[in-house]
Amino acid sequence: MEKLSDMLYTLMHKKIPVADVEIDSETANILSIPKLHNIEHIPIGFGVNDWWLGRSIKCKPFKTYFSEQIELVNSFDWINFNALKDIDDEFREIYKPSKYMDKMRIDKLLFSLKKRIEMLNQRGW
Repeated sequence: MEKLSDMLYTLMHKKIPVADVEIDSETANILSIPKLHNIEHIPIGFGVNDWWLGRSIKCKPFKTYFSEQIELVNSFDWINFNALKDIDDEFREIYKPSKYMDKMRIDKLLFSLKKRIEMLNQRGW
């Protein structure tokens, strides 16, 4: 199996860049810290991998396309698809107060969400 490429991230403290880290795409271990931006914001008393461990989410490697990514999931039994049929009003209510979300953008996001729900529901789980 071909190894996925390692990933470069910038760790942040609020909106302040702290350090660039190279993360192994398969193990999620920090491989290197190629650049420190604001060393005064690095947590004191922790090794970087210890600090990262409590903040990372263990997951399988990400795929390029949703149709590939969804193949990594064994079951969607926990999703009540009937409860999601009328998600339109709730979705619009959540995003309505945002000054960054106009009606057209909300409509496009809602369309995409409903397509994803439909794709999952058709999988027959």
